[in-house]
Amino acid sequence: MAEFLTSQARRELTGFAWKEKQADWLRSKGLPFKTDGSRLIVLRTHVHQWLAGKKFSGSGGVNLGAIK
Repeated sequence: MAEFLTSQARRELTGFAWKEKQADWLRSKGLPFKTDGSRLIVLRTHVHQWLAGKKFSGSGGVNLGAIK
């Protein structure tokens, strides 16, 4: 099993063939993804976690505002 969703798997998940519409759908569901040129990259593990009810937050980066 591949680590990333194939274009067919993205179509099945989102219901859209166009990458722009897929990206809009992923954003609306809170699923993280990356774009690399014309590629839309979605981790299969993120989809599994989303289906299990996990919520994803922001970038997951360091909160510099918490540093004093």
